[in-house]
Amino acid sequence: MVERDAFLVSWSHRLAGIRSDAGTVPDEETRDVASAYARRDGRIDVHRLPVDTVATVVLAAGWSREPPAVVIGLGADLDPVVAARRAVGEVAQVRPALRMRLRQPGTAARLEELVADPSRVAALEDHDLLYADAETATAGLTHLLSAPTQPWDVAPAENMTEGAALERLTGSLADVAGDVLYVDVTSGDVARLGVRVARGIIPGFLPIHFGAAEARLGGERLYRLPSDLGLRAGPARRDELNLAPHPLA
Repeated sequence: MVERDAFLVSWSHRLAGIRSDAGTVPDEETRDVASAYARRDGRIDVHRLPVDTVATVVLAAGWSREPPAVVIGLGADLDPVVAARRAVGEVAQVRPALRMRLRQPGTAARLEELVADPSRVAALEDHDLLYADAETATAGLTHLLSAPTQPWDVAPAENMTEGAALERLTGSLADVAGDVLYVDVTSGDVARLGVRVARGIIPGFLPIHFGAAEARLGGERLYRLPSDLGLRAGPARRDELNLAPHPLA
């Protein structure tokens, strides 16, 4: 919820956050993936997105000269390094699947349809497919590509218990959202395995959407958060938002 809210606010306002080469993140797993991309003439950038909570949200962009042109992944954690690892790991998972889809009959035709008319993006699978096209990726993600690159300069967070981490996170969320709600939705068969499932609700935070016409544009947070963070002079108008289909699947 926190990562998707940060992603949608940043996408809507074309905010790139702080951009770094994934190879500079102080994490072996992240650097291994970045090195593998580099060997294939690709690159993974990580962007620390602007947020108003204690969580770090990272967007990873895996760029390549071969289709797909770009793949996006997200990660969030109280530990910035863990957030980066998760975002880069998501890119590493999504890209092979998208490459396989691009080889399937009908996918090329669908991509042509979406490039010709992005308003036809209708399902989850359309979002990342649209940005498999190099020209669309370059034009639509110019704000990421034009951001200055700097070495990753955030150390791993100090260890804390899961309970302490949860308390810190929920306290931070309550400070900005007014409340944090959750519902235990564990089914009987799952409970017998000793696992619990909860659904969280953070008032005002933006939920992910799929479909070009499905963006959630209500409430105040989408319009005012960048100004609250000092990134613009005042709340945005709707006609100032980037309403192009986002690249996340």
